[in-house]
Amino acid sequence: MRLRDRLGMLESALDGKEYLEGSFTVGDLMMADVLRILDHTNLVDAYPQLSAYKRRCEARPAFQRAMKAQMDGFKNAA
Repeated sequence: MRLRDRLGMLESALDGKEYLEGSFTVGDLMMADVLRILDHTNLVDAYPQLSAYKRRCEARPAFQRAMKAQMDGFKNAA
């Protein structure tokens, strides 16, 4: 399955790193948001480093602020 291949590649890119570029960047914010698309599945759970990465990103205050701003934007558009 192509998705599993991509998740494996992403996990390999994280090898030994907490974040994709070493420190938390907008790239991590975006990647964690993309990974949330799979929350209704257990696909990410099959990749321990990737699962831990997603949790680390989601715990960041910057991530939480960005998600709140995104959700508030949807509320205001209605």
